[in-house]
Amino acid sequence: MYQNWQLERLAVNEVKKEALKPFSNLLADIPEGDKAISFDGEIQVLQSNTATVESLIGKVPVQVKGTGVNKFTNRPWSYSLELKHYENYYSNSGVLLLVGEVLESGETQLYYKQLLPNELRKIIKLCKEKKQKSRIVIVRPLSESTLYKICKDFHDERIKILESIKAFTPSDFDALEVSSLTYNPLKEETGNIFEHEFNIYGVKDKLKIPLDTIRISALSAQIEETYNINNNKYILNTKVTEGVIKNELIIENSLYFGIHLKKNKLDFKFKRFHSLAAQLKVIPFFIDFVTAKGISTIDWEMELGEDWVKFQGFIEGLKENYINLQKLKGIFEQMKISLDRPLQPEQTESGYEEVMKKACKFVDVFYYHNYDGIGLEKLNGVGFVNYGIGELDILLLYVPKVDNKLLNAFSEEVAMKDIAIASDEGATRYPHSIYILLTKSALAHSANLNIDIIKESFDKIKPFENEVVSQFTNQFCLKCLSAFDLCGNYELLSLVEYIYEKYDSSKIPNYQQIVTINVMQARIRKLGKLTQEDYATLLQLRAVHITNYEVQFCISVLLQSKIEAEIYFSKFEPYIKKYYEGLPIIKIYNDLLEN
Repeated sequence: MYQNWQLERLAVNEVKKEALKPFSNLLADIPEGDKAISFDGEIQVLQSNTATVESLIGKVPVQVKGTGVNKFTNRPWSYSLELKHYENYYSNSGVLLLVGEVLESGETQLYYKQLLPNELRKIIKLCKEKKQKSRIVIVRPLSESTLYKICKDFHDERIKILESIKAFTPSDFDALEVSSLTYNPLKEETGNIFEHEFNIYGVKDKLKIPLDTIRISALSAQIEETYNINNNKYILNTKVTEGVIKNELIIENSLYFGIHLKKNKLDFKFKRFHSLAAQLKVIPFFIDFVTAKGISTIDWEMELGEDWVKFQGFIEGLKENYINLQKLKGIFEQMKISLDRPLQPEQTESGYEEVMKKACKFVDVFYYHNYDGIGLEKLNGVGFVNYGIGELDILLLYVPKVDNKLLNAFSEEVAMKDIAIASDEGATRYPHSIYILLTKSALAHSANLNIDIIKESFDKIKPFENEVVSQFTNQFCLKCLSAFDLCGNYELLSLVEYIYEKYDSSKIPNYQQIVTINVMQARIRKLGKLTQEDYATLLQLRAVHITNYEVQFCISVLLQSKIEAEIYFSKFEPYIKKYYEGLPIIKIYNDLLEN
């Protein structure tokens, strides 16, 4: 009988013999007796029988095994391999397994199995789940095909896997891994990160998928940096970007420094206003920096040098602005507007001067009562007006016949005011909260919105005194629901519930269904669902108003009955459909249709 090494050498010779057949378009490179771990060599697949660079399609890694038999199997059969081999194949994106059955005469017949990553992953998983150290695969007779076709198909399948990688994005993976073949930060000659290529891999279930090869042009980090100026310390949020040509600092999302490495030159600008809190930090820091003509941190230091004159001229106007911003801080605190609220989004690269101008003008208006140039002369009578500072909307009440013409819309002084409403006949007038004049946009976007103040204004009236007053109250609550859909402020829902708690069904019984439906609207927005008790209440209401299609529609929506809601909505006259398209119930209805 042959020894194992002899059996494998005979199998290798049989593979080479197949590759040497005329027009095989294969080139076998399988050394005898000098084998690598889990792999014996490779077979090059060619487009033609000429071994040229242009004719190469690809290479197929192979492992060749030999086994002695009394007669050939001539059909598929089981062959066992150890788990460690499967893991090695998987790490190298697959292998073509070739097994030679060898008779005592030395005659050899080949069998094959194409092992690709998907199957290998399943085999490895099963081995580990069942705690097996080996597993069988089915090898097939080579005679049912040709070695060229088997190799070509294996190569094409591996290409498909590589092509499918192009469809992946970083979000498809559990993690990303970056590596370089040449970068070594421990050595000076290989420690410049900008001189090397890096490979990016997506990692999922221990599988690494190559995504891209990149060259780093800049590195960014967000840090809390401590700056020292004339023994003064400033701890500021700083985005640091290190590049090949220059380093960049963006301090508190506002102040930009560009440090040119070769020219030893400094550029600066206020890229965005960002927030009032940011300006109150960076402006004194910048003024101190220019005055001291230098700055330092733990890692670096910088002097202004001849650029000092250019900076000096800029800070004169900045000092005046800073005084105004300190006054604006007091106004914001009085209006309960967060100093950290962004006035410009982070992606904004311009408009700083315009926001600063509007901020300082607001101080002039609200602090010094200077109303020139803001368009008040176009207004007729008492009413709410919006003052914008960048992305920030501040709601004010305009009162033309007094010295202090603009008031914080959400102040105790304004809450004590009311308006008079009348029935269609106009015989009797009733007091109501001034806030019923607000639009849903003002309720959604006013930075100084104060729900407690609005509640106070409703406490001093009877919001459900009669049908006339109730109508205005209900319209205001509907605006609050629509405003919530615009901004997601849950305080608006608490306001709706607070106002409807004042309803007394014994005084205006025909408003019961309206109040119930709108309270349920607030609740479903707040909690995402209704309680069993809520469902029982709605079913009782449905039974009372069986012929009222509008009530039936609203209840069907709240009960999440999609088909019923569609049927009732289809029964509406066109003008009623148009009316409902402006109501907050339609938001819940549309969400129901989409799910």
